[in-house]
Amino acid sequence: MKDIYIEVSSELEETYRAVRFLRTIGSDFDERKIADFVSSKLNLDGGYGQERRSTLASTFYATGIHKLLGTNIKKLAITRDYLRKREENWQVQFIEDLYWLVGGLDNLGEKSNFPDRTLRFVMECQRVNGGFSRTTIMGIPTLEYTFYAVSILREIGAFIAG
Repeated sequence: MKDIYIEVSSELEETYRAVRFLRTIGSDFDERKIADFVSSKLNLDGGYGQERRSTLASTFYATGIHKLLGTNIKKLAITRDYLRKREENWQVQFIEDLYWLVGGLDNLGEKSNFPDRTLRFVMECQRVNGGFSRTTIMGIPTLEYTFYAVSILREIGAFIAG
């Protein structure tokens, strides 16, 4: 059954949460081991993911971990290129993919090159009750998808919290 691939959000999500938590409470941890573990998920295309399958989710969490560790982001040029290619070859179907893409760029100190297209997609996910769903065509608005939408809108400068 080795040929079956089941995608989870990311194999780096829990590592990101742990590093963020440890940073928040000011605890010491082996940063080198974490950095080595994250680097082991870097693929030739510049994205991150298990078994040479780069995903936006894993790339988002990897760049987030690098940011928390204070990695020199100039060393992550190949990852920036990966995200730019994904942004240019727009195949976003779900709001979480756009969140991971825009967030990954932000983790690298970058902004979206296509804020209008991004804004249009997010606003097409908004429903009559004000919440946001996962897709533009149909869907039930949830707190999770609304969080993604507001985060994206904030990042592209279309939403400013009061």
